[in-house]
Amino acid sequence: MRVSAIIVNWNGGDLLRNCIASPYRELGGPLAEMIVVDNASSDQSLECLQHAFPALDIVRLSENFGFAKATNLGILASRGEAVLMMNNDAVATPGSIALLVTAMEQDERIAIVGPQLRNSDGSLQLSYGRFPSVSGVVGGFHVRKGDRYYERRGYENPHDVDWLTGACLLLRRRMLDEIGLLDERFFFNYEDVDLCKRARDRGWRCVYTPDASVIHHRARSSDNPQIKERILLEKRRSQLLYYRKHGSVLSFYLIKILNLAYGMLHLLWSEFAAIANRGSTGQVPRPQFYRRLLTTVWATGWSPQTRAIRAPTIPGGVR
Repeated sequence: MRVSAIIVNWNGGDLLRNCIASPYRELGGPLAEMIVVDNASSDQSLECLQHAFPALDIVRLSENFGFAKATNLGILASRGEAVLMMNNDAVATPGSIALLVTAMEQDERIAIVGPQLRNSDGSLQLSYGRFPSVSGVVGGFHVRKGDRYYERRGYENPHDVDWLTGACLLLRRRMLDEIGLLDERFFFNYEDVDLCKRARDRGWRCVYTPDASVIHHRARSSDNPQIKERILLEKRRSQLLYYRKHGSVLSFYLIKILNLAYGMLHLLWSEFAAIANRGSTGQVPRPQFYRRLLTTVWATGWSPQTRAIRAPTIPGGVR
């Protein structure tokens, strides 16, 4: 099985070079090509890449189209029987790509394979989860945020899962031919959950394998307050889009109400904190952010027509 690696970059800096370096050494094995799709970076992260990695293909976009659309453009430009989708802050350990391929080749119905993810310090990172549900959100209020949709057991053995995180995924092209590419309405976040949901609904398998290991540095660029706020807003919008696409009218509006209540409570608290800390040099919550959050949630409405829209399909003959 020949693999095409697709790496989406936006201001990745040194993380991008580290991401490319490990799989690049595997070119000529199962990895047939590597494509970087750049979302109009402004940090010079593409400079010298072609010199350091001469076999690398680079697709430069005129603006930041989001993760899903950039990945789709990379897939359409690729030729492999399988596509390795990687974040620019993920680093595959030596041999991991071959191990992902081995896992996929065990069954023709295995369409998506994900590795064991680890944090920068080597500790275990949550790599897969259960499909979102209203009961999961409500029941998750008393537990840590990161635990709400994630299984905490079974990381030692390969097994089928609901969905795998998109930091590093091996996708079977035949599955993409059948169900379509990533849904480009998800600018960032939930595009991986949506893809796995559509694949499983069509009888394909999503498999986690701990044999392959990837270090995921979890987007250091999100330390920038403005970028962090944009990410949080997109996560809320994508969550509502997922429920609009896969849930009932009731579940969509329940999630919307919960988001509005969350935003309103935090807005009131931030307003109070801003008044109480007036003149203080310490950091206080930003009321402007929660106003934008409420506006984003309110503007995302129910539309039955959008439920029928599938992700774009691959044109015939594109390989």
